[in-house]
Amino acid sequence: MIIMSKKESQQKTWITRSMVLSLAFRQLGSPSKDLLLMFLLKRDFKEKLDHRGKRKGEYVCTNNDSLTISYKELNAKGWHNQTITRAFDQLFRHGFIEHVHRGGAFDKDISVYRLAEKWKKWKPGMSFDERQKGGRKGRFNGFGKQDSTRQNVTHSHTTDCSVEE
Repeated sequence: MIIMSKKESQQKTWITRSMVLSLAFRQLGSPSKDLLLMFLLKRDFKEKLDHRGKRKGEYVCTNNDSLTISYKELNAKGWHNQTITRAFDQLFRHGFIEHVHRGGAFDKDISVYRLAEKWKKWKPGMSFDERQKGGRKGRFNGFGKQDSTRQNVTHSHTTDCSVEE
């Protein structure tokens, strides 16, 4: 017998039949499906009221644009960084999540995500928003802008005219 606290028993989330049966969802790897479910569980819902203040039996997500899951949080659950990265990449490519804010600039600057519905249009070979890759992590100039240490300049001659700052 599973015993839940009152708060745990009242926590609910929804996943639509169309999402589960979609080609985009079925093509996700197991870690990506797990990560998507974690995002779904982080949503908060509020019941809609009619004009007289009575419950309508409909719920609206109140935090869809402010969902956070950090590598640190997933590492604590036993996930490896490479698994986390692949799961995020798949969710971005298949159109299940999008960035609201790209974190990582400073210690407490975590990424913020929203659940998207681009997955409804996904077909094999398609790729929606991808996670920003490359660049040097953690190299900032103190004003919140990434420090660019090298500028490439294109000229018609063959000598290297790259400018070092």
